[in-house]
Amino acid sequence: MHDRSAFSLRVSQASRSLLGLGAVILVALIWPGAPIYAQDKDEGRITSGADAKPETEDKDAERIKSSTAEVPVVRYDIGKLPEPVQKMRNWIISAARSGDMERMRPPLESGELPPAFSFGSETDAIAYWRKVSRDGEGREILAEMLKVLSAGFTVIDPGTADELFVWPYHAVYPLNKLTGSQKVEFFLLVNPDDARTMEESGVYFGYRAGISADGTWQFFVAGD
Repeated sequence: MHDRSAFSLRVSQASRSLLGLGAVILVALIWPGAPIYAQDKDEGRITSGADAKPETEDKDAERIKSSTAEVPVVRYDIGKLPEPVQKMRNWIISAARSGDMERMRPPLESGELPPAFSFGSETDAIAYWRKVSRDGEGREILAEMLKVLSAGFTVIDPGTADELFVWPYHAVYPLNKLTGSQKVEFFLLVNPDDARTMEESGVYFGYRAGISADGTWQFFVAGD
C-alpha cells in the first residue's frame, strides 16, 4: 500500500494495497465479492463515548460492478472481535485518551509498515496529524480516533486471509440504505453538511480505521 493518493484501502495477504484513483473509490467502501448480508439485528447499539502490489485496475473495475448491492453486517459487540484486533483497538484508544501524541507512536510502529494516515507523501503520522489538527497539537485527531473506534463496525472479506475490521461501518455501508437509527449514528461521526454531501455522492469521506484479523493497524484516514 505504497500509493496512498487514492481513497480506497485494500489489504492483501502479504500486507496492504491501495486501490486506484477516481472510479475505484467505492471498492473499499462497499466490498464486492463478499456475500450479501442483512443487518445483524442481534448485536447491541452504539455507545457514546514491503511490499504487496496494488491489485490490477481490471479487477478493481470488476468489483465496482456489484458494489452498490452489498449490505455488510453491522456489528457492535467488541467482545466478538478476534483477540489481536481487540488488543490493537484498545492500544490505540488508550494512547488517544492519554492526550499525549507520542504515546501513539508505539502502535503506529508496531507493524511491518505504518498504517496509512494520509493520501499524500507524508511519512510521519504524528507530525501530519499536528499539522492538520485545528488545535495545532493533534488532539483533535485523537478525539476523532476515539469517536470512530467507539462506533459500530463491520468486516470485509470475513473468514479469509484478507479479513479486515472497519470502523465506522458507514465507511462501507450504502449510505442511501441507512435506517433512521443508523443516520443518528452517522451524525455522531460527521456534521450534517458533510453527511448530506456524502449521502448525495454515495461516498463516505470521514475518518475511518481498519485493523486486520492479525491485529495489524492498516489505516486511519479521512478524505477521498
